[in-house]
Amino acid sequence: MQLSENRSQIWFKVLSHFNTSIDGTNEKWGLPTSELKGLEFESKAPIGTWLTNNPKQFYESLHHVYLAEFDGNTIAEFPGLIWVKRARLVRRASLQELMKLGLVK
Repeated sequence: MQLSENRSQIWFKVLSHFNTSIDGTNEKWGLPTSELKGLEFESKAPIGTWLTNNPKQFYESLHHVYLAEFDGNTIAEFPGLIWVKRARLVRRASLQELMKLGLVK
């Protein structure tokens, strides 16, 4: 990661209620189970798929928020927003985490 402020962030992926990307690609993600992380996702888009440290800017009421991980390789970066080729959903964000992020009350 090139931007130092991105190095120690928790990354989130916001998906539609159909568990597809909301970035216009409609790519389907493998969901985590209670014991296992989701399957590795590889984006077909040239720019990859984005992860954010603040899902509030992308969240709508029917969306789902997941904690995500990636291999450390980024395609593009802005403070708090990265694009990666491969990522995996770790788990769905808890109610407590959603409250802390200001997504629910």
